Amino acid sequence: MQIIYEKATAADLDEVYAASWSATAAMRAAGIEQWNDYYPTREDFQADLAENHLHVGRAEGRIAVFYALDQCCDEDYRNGCWQVDGPYAVLHRLCVHPDFQHQGIARETLRHIEEALKPMHVRAIRLDVFSGNFSAVRLYWRAGYTQVGEVNWQMGQFYLMEKVL
Repeated sequence: MQIIYEKATAADLDEVYAASWSATAAMRAAGIEQWNDYYPTREDFQADLAENHLHVGRAEGRIAVFYALDQCCDEDYRNGCWQVDGPYAVLHRLCVHPDFQHQGIARETLRHIEEALKPMHVRAIRLDVFSGNFSAVRLYWRAGYTQVGEVNWQMGQFYLMEKVL
């Protein structure tokens, strides 16, 4: 399946938000209590869009995947034993719409992000992943990310991860 990646526009906001709720329902059905009424919010996606950090991947005329990419991180990232001082990018809210899951789209999207960042001389990608989301944790490990720390937030334990490019 071919994915067309591009920066999100205001016209994408409703579809991104609806996809996030579909993903939230799918996670809850699988016993993963990661996303909820408080995160991510429509305001989170609006802020991503306003800062030009929101990206979408389209397949079959729909948004199959979305993510935010910037250089901002929670202050708890200071707990990580990061391998690279900089420059780095931080990946947030990578989400594959449930209709497109289990087709390798998340893995493909990670490769796309890495390739897009290399010409910008970004040396690493950082992220946090909910420890109870075993599929996501496995995705990042298989993609070459290394766990560099842990933090505890409202929903539980999260792993801080980094991939050196």
